[in-house]
Amino acid sequence: MRARSVTVCALLAAVGAVGAARGRNEAPEVGEKEARQAIATFLKDPLGRAARDAGKKIAVFVIQSKDVEVVVGKEEAAWLGKEVKHGGLLTMAYLAGSAQSQLDTGVVRHDPHSGLVQVFRVYRTLQQKDKKYKVAEVEKLLALHREGKLMKHLADLHEKRPKKGPR
Repeated sequence: MRARSVTVCALLAAVGAVGAARGRNEAPEVGEKEARQAIATFLKDPLGRAARDAGKKIAVFVIQSKDVEVVVGKEEAAWLGKEVKHGGLLTMAYLAGSAQSQLDTGVVRHDPHSGLVQVFRVYRTLQQKDKKYKVAEVEKLLALHREGKLMKHLADLHEKRPKKGPR
Protein backbone atom coordinates (compact mmCIF):
# COMPACT_ATOMS: atom_id res chain seq x y z
CA MET A 1 0.00 0.00 0.00
CA ARG A 2 1.25 3.44 -0.90
CA ALA A 3 2.17 5.71 1.98
CA ARG A 4 -0.05 8.74 2.22
CA SER A 5 0.07 11.75 4.44
CA VAL A 6 -3.16 13.67 4.59
CA THR A 7 -4.94 15.96 6.95
CA VAL A 8 -6.22 13.30 9.26
CA CYS A 9 -8.75 15.36 11.15
CA ALA A 10 -10.43 16.98 8.15
CA LEU A 11 -10.36 13.93 5.93
CA LEU A 12 -11.48 11.37 8.48
CA ALA A 13 -14.28 13.66 9.57
CA ALA A 14 -15.39 13.99 5.96
CA VAL A 15 -15.28 10.24 5.38
CA GLY A 16 -17.27 9.63 8.56
CA ALA A 17 -19.82 12.26 7.61
CA VAL A 18 -20.33 10.81 4.15
CA GLY A 19 -20.59 7.28 5.53
CA ALA A 20 -23.03 8.33 8.23
CA ALA A 21 -25.14 10.18 5.70
CA ARG A 22 -25.41 6.99 3.68
CA GLY A 23 -26.04 4.81 6.75
CA ARG A 24 -22.72 2.97 6.52
CA ASN A 25 -19.62 2.62 8.63
CA GLU A 26 -17.37 3.59 5.75
CA ALA A 27 -17.70 6.02 2.89
CA PRO A 28 -18.82 4.75 -0.49
CA GLU A 29 -16.39 4.76 -3.39
CA VAL A 30 -16.12 8.02 -5.28
CA GLY A 31 -15.03 7.52 -8.88
CA GLU A 32 -13.10 9.89 -11.10
CA LYS A 33 -16.19 11.30 -12.84
CA GLU A 34 -17.91 12.05 -9.54
CA ALA A 35 -14.68 13.48 -8.12
CA ARG A 36 -14.26 15.80 -11.11
CA GLN A 37 -17.85 16.99 -10.72
CA ALA A 38 -17.32 17.56 -7.00
CA ILE A 39 -14.11 19.51 -7.64
CA ALA A 40 -15.86 21.70 -10.22
CA THR A 41 -18.81 22.31 -7.88
CA PHE A 42 -16.57 23.16 -4.95
CA LEU A 43 -14.30 25.51 -6.90
CA LYS A 44 -17.21 27.23 -8.65
CA ASP A 45 -18.76 28.34 -5.36
CA PRO A 46 -16.78 27.29 -2.27
CA LEU A 47 -19.23 29.16 -0.03
CA GLY A 48 -22.35 27.71 -1.66
CA ARG A 49 -24.65 25.05 -0.29
CA ALA A 50 -23.34 22.33 -2.58
CA ALA A 51 -19.69 22.97 -1.62
CA ARG A 52 -19.95 21.09 1.67
CA ASP A 53 -21.10 17.83 0.07
CA ALA A 54 -18.66 18.35 -2.79
CA GLY A 55 -15.82 18.77 -0.28
CA LYS A 56 -16.74 15.49 1.40
CA LYS A 57 -16.64 13.69 -1.94
CA ILE A 58 -13.27 15.24 -2.75
CA ALA A 59 -11.87 14.07 0.60
CA VAL A 60 -13.22 10.55 0.14
CA PHE A 61 -11.77 10.38 -3.37
CA VAL A 62 -8.35 11.57 -2.23
CA ILE A 63 -8.29 8.99 0.55
CA GLN A 64 -9.56 6.05 -1.48
CA SER A 65 -8.26 6.56 -5.00
CA LYS A 66 -5.06 5.12 -6.41
CA ASP A 67 -5.31 7.75 -9.17
CA VAL A 68 -4.12 10.59 -6.93
CA GLU A 69 -1.60 11.11 -4.18
CA VAL A 70 -2.01 14.16 -1.98
CA VAL A 71 0.40 15.10 0.78
CA VAL A 72 -0.73 17.73 3.24
CA GLY A 73 2.26 18.93 5.18
CA LYS A 74 2.45 21.58 7.84
CA GLU A 75 4.81 23.64 5.71
CA GLU A 76 2.51 24.10 2.73
CA ALA A 77 -0.71 23.98 4.76
CA ALA A 78 0.46 25.79 7.88
CA TRP A 79 -3.07 26.84 8.83
CA LEU A 80 -3.88 23.25 9.79
CA GLY A 81 -4.20 22.50 13.45
CA LYS A 82 -4.87 26.15 14.20
CA GLU A 83 -8.07 28.00 14.91
CA VAL A 84 -8.47 29.45 11.42
CA LYS A 85 -11.81 30.67 10.18
CA HIS A 86 -12.64 28.75 6.98
CA GLY A 87 -9.62 26.48 7.48
CA GLY A 88 -11.65 23.53 6.21
CA LEU A 89 -12.44 25.37 2.97
CA LEU A 90 -8.77 26.16 2.45
CA THR A 91 -7.87 22.52 3.02
CA MET A 92 -10.52 21.28 0.60
CA ALA A 93 -9.25 23.76 -2.00
CA TYR A 94 -5.75 22.33 -1.54
CA LEU A 95 -6.99 18.76 -1.98
CA ALA A 96 -9.10 19.73 -4.98
CA GLY A 97 -6.25 21.54 -6.73
CA SER A 98 -3.72 18.76 -6.33
CA ALA A 99 -6.22 16.02 -7.24
CA GLN A 100 -7.51 17.88 -10.30
CA SER A 101 -3.98 18.43 -11.59
CA GLN A 102 -3.22 14.73 -11.31
CA LEU A 103 -6.47 13.69 -12.98
CA ASP A 104 -5.87 16.16 -15.81
CA THR A 105 -2.29 15.05 -16.47
CA GLY A 106 -2.61 11.36 -15.68
CA VAL A 107 0.50 11.63 -13.51
CA VAL A 108 0.04 10.28 -9.98
CA ARG A 109 2.30 12.63 -8.06
CA HIS A 110 1.31 15.18 -5.47
CA ASP A 111 1.14 18.67 -6.92
CA PRO A 112 1.37 21.14 -4.03
CA HIS A 113 1.62 24.11 -6.37
CA SER A 114 -1.74 23.35 -7.98
CA GLY A 115 -3.18 22.78 -4.52
CA LEU A 116 -1.95 26.16 -3.31
CA VAL A 117 -3.16 27.97 -6.42
CA GLN A 118 -6.68 26.79 -5.54
CA VAL A 119 -6.13 27.79 -1.90
CA PHE A 120 -5.25 31.29 -3.13
CA ARG A 121 -8.35 31.32 -5.33
CA VAL A 122 -10.67 30.35 -2.46
CA TYR A 123 -8.82 32.72 -0.10
CA ARG A 124 -9.51 35.63 -2.45
CA THR A 125 -13.17 34.60 -2.64
CA LEU A 126 -13.32 34.66 1.16
CA GLN A 127 -11.64 38.08 1.22
CA GLN A 128 -14.18 39.45 -1.24
CA LYS A 129 -16.92 38.43 1.22
CA ASP A 130 -15.02 39.74 4.26
CA LYS A 131 -12.49 42.49 3.58
CA LYS A 132 -10.84 41.92 6.99
CA TYR A 133 -10.29 38.18 6.44
CA LYS A 134 -6.59 37.32 6.71
CA VAL A 135 -4.70 34.13 7.44
CA ALA A 136 -1.04 34.83 8.17
CA GLU A 137 0.09 31.42 6.90
CA VAL A 138 -1.66 31.89 3.55
CA GLU A 139 -0.34 35.46 3.31
CA LYS A 140 3.24 34.14 3.68
CA LEU A 141 2.71 31.64 0.86
CA LEU A 142 1.08 34.30 -1.31
CA ALA A 143 4.08 36.58 -0.73
CA LEU A 144 6.40 33.79 -1.90
CA HIS A 145 4.19 33.35 -4.98
CA ARG A 146 4.22 37.10 -5.75
CA GLU A 147 8.03 37.13 -5.44
CA GLY A 148 8.38 34.14 -7.77
CA LYS A 149 9.79 31.99 -4.96
CA LEU A 150 6.91 29.60 -4.27
CA MET A 151 8.02 26.87 -6.68
CA LYS A 152 11.54 26.83 -5.21
CA HIS A 153 10.08 26.78 -1.70
CA LEU A 154 7.92 23.78 -2.59
CA ALA A 155 10.82 22.00 -4.31
CA ASP A 156 12.96 22.52 -1.19
CA LEU A 157 10.18 21.07 0.98
CA HIS A 158 9.94 18.07 -1.34
CA GLU A 159 13.66 17.41 -1.05
CA LYS A 160 13.49 17.50 2.76
CA ARG A 161 10.62 14.98 2.96
CA PRO A 162 11.47 11.36 3.74
CA LYS A 163 11.60 9.29 0.58
CA LYS A 164 9.14 6.48 0.04
CA GLY A 165 10.26 2.91 0.36
CA PRO A 166 9.56 0.28 -2.28
CA ARG A 167 5.89 -0.39 -2.98
